[in-house]
Amino acid sequence: MNNNNYLVIDDSEIDVLIVNRMIEKSYPNLNAIALTDGSKGISYLRKMAEGSKEKPRFVLLDLQMPLMDGFEFLEIYEKEFFQKYPDIKIIILTSSIHLIDKKKAEKYRSVSAYMVKPFSLEEFKYFI
Repeated sequence: MNNNNYLVIDDSEIDVLIVNRMIEKSYPNLNAIALTDGSKGISYLRKMAEGSKEKPRFVLLDLQMPLMDGFEFLEIYEKEFFQKYPDIKIIILTSSIHLIDKKKAEKYRSVSAYMVKPFSLEEFKYFI
């Protein structure tokens, strides 16, 4: 299956808009699915596992969100999805410049990359 969907899990509408527009310019065949918090991301992935949603090619994940933050998402993702879907890349896209957050994120096997906002298309190209 040649899947061209990707998830953006971020509570900032402006950040989502910027990321999607930049990706769309260089990768017009990719389709964004924007979700506002980690729990919505987990719900989407559970529906995917049941067969009612398409598997995303990659996930752009913010760390700082209300309800369920990126680290909480990663905890559940690692337990429920990583082993079944190791080819889904998780790319952290965060405003956190704290080394402790980067080190914590990199401990998750599912995390392919850690990018600090603002979104950089040049940096992104290395990860997909």
